[in-house]
Amino acid sequence: RDRFGRRTAALAALRYLVPPLGWLAAERGGSDPLGLACALAAAWALARGRPGLSGLALGIGLGARLDLVPLLAPWAVLVRRTPRAAAAGLGAGILLWLVPLAGFVGPGRLASLGVEFAGGHFSDWGGSVVTRPGLAERSGAFAWMALAAGLGTWWPDASPIRLLPTAVLALGALAFLRRGRSAGDRVVLATGLVVTAWIFLAQNLERPRHALPIVPWALLAVARGLDLVAGRRGWTALAALSVLPALVDSARLVRHHAETEAPARQLVRFVAEVPDRRLVRVYGWESRRVFEVYEPDLDARRARSVADLERDVLGSWVYPSRIYVTSNVRGAPGGRGTWSLVARFRASRYVFAPDDDLALYEYVPAVRE
Repeated sequence: RDRFGRRTAALAALRYLVPPLGWLAAERGGSDPLGLACALAAAWALARGRPGLSGLALGIGLGARLDLVPLLAPWAVLVRRTPRAAAAGLGAGILLWLVPLAGFVGPGRLASLGVEFAGGHFSDWGGSVVTRPGLAERSGAFAWMALAAGLGTWWPDASPIRLLPTAVLALGALAFLRRGRSAGDRVVLATGLVVTAWIFLAQNLERPRHALPIVPWALLAVARGLDLVAGRRGWTALAALSVLPALVDSARLVRHHAETEAPARQLVRFVAEVPDRRLVRVYGWESRRVFEVYEPDLDARRARSVADLERDVLGSWVYPSRIYVTSNVRGAPGGRGTWSLVARFRASRYVFAPDDDLALYEYVPAVRE
């Protein structure tokens, strides 16, 4: 609430408005932006000394995005002096979405869906450390997701315009780690570490939107570090050097999003235009959803891996005349059949990841060779 706090918060808020991830996530319907908005509202209410309202916002956010669960740990520490008001707000927020859902599908069905979803997320399709345990692979994917896509820092395949904002962010982060010693600094650091650990271990790191919860805490730390190392005048200059190039880069990527057809949509349109489309069968992973929306009459089936694909093909009574497989089927091209590349569809990784580079293969099962 003092002058220093307002200055730090202002820079963090300003810097939060310019990375491209926030702009691109806001253009797509989903639970991530809504959940993050609830988390930020909870933090704002807590900073204003209103634990009940903070709990209400966080409880609603859990219904929008269950991955906010890790925030309960630092939040519980911060409201320990007013536990009743905080718990009442949290309970009310949870009941606002839990009661209607239970009434709609039934309490038993809702519980079984929750268990099924949690089990699938951590064992089958979620992309967590359980299903993709490689430390080196996860570290590289996390670094790109959080830094390049989330905070808009420079990466070898990014625009050089990001170099200046990256230097400013690095300066603020180093200053925060070296000189940040206040209680508020410890809260920001502890909360950021909890959120980072959760995302690194439990999330699919191929999806940049999963980095959204990291961004506010990282920018608060950077803003605090810049304020510590530069003072008021230096703060203003560094803010301009960081914000203006980032704004240009974000505008460029948003324009690319507006003018470029998503590779998954290009792939679906290509398949829909092939001759005798009713004799074609397509296997894909999440790209199958796009077929369901745009071409529901096509025979599009989900296969997580080549093993799933071969199992379904060999179990079919009648083979289609042509089998297409998208590159997001794990292991494609591979297995016992014959593969040939039909087409490839590309766009910016920073806008359309993880489906920014999709290949379409024609597959001939081994039994038909």
